[in-house]
Amino acid sequence: MIKPATIDLTVANGNGILQGSPWEISVNVSEREDGTDTPVDISDMIGACIIKDSAKSRDILAAPAFAITDGPGGNFTLSLTAAETEAIPASGKSHRETSRLYIEVRLDEDRALQGTIEISPTLMKE
Repeated sequence: MIKPATIDLTVANGNGILQGSPWEISVNVSEREDGTDTPVDISDMIGACIIKDSAKSRDILAAPAFAITDGPGGNFTLSLTAAETEAIPASGKSHRETSRLYIEVRLDEDRALQGTIEISPTLMKE
C-alpha cells in the first residue's frame, strides 16, 4: 500500500496549469523510512489521474495522461495538451487571478497523490 503524498501545484512555483498551454510534471513515488527515501517499483501498476473543481463534483474537468518513465525508480509523468488545458474552466479575469482545482492520482487501487492545482486563465480566447 502506498501512503498518499499531498501536493500544492501553483503557477508561481512553475507547476500549475497555464490555460491554453501544454502542461507536464514529473513525479517520483518513494517510501520514507528513518529519513531515507526508497523508490517504489511502479513498473506493473496502472495509473490514473483526474482534476475536479471539488471532491463532491461528479464532473471531471481533465484527466491528464499518465506515463511511467522509470518503473523501478518510481517515476512517472502527468501531462495535458494545450487543447486540454484550454477546455478547463478558469474563472479569473486576468492571468494573476488563478483558480484552485483538486488533483488525485491512483496507482492500481492506491491513492498515491492528492492535493490542489492552480490554473491561470488565458487571454487568448477563440
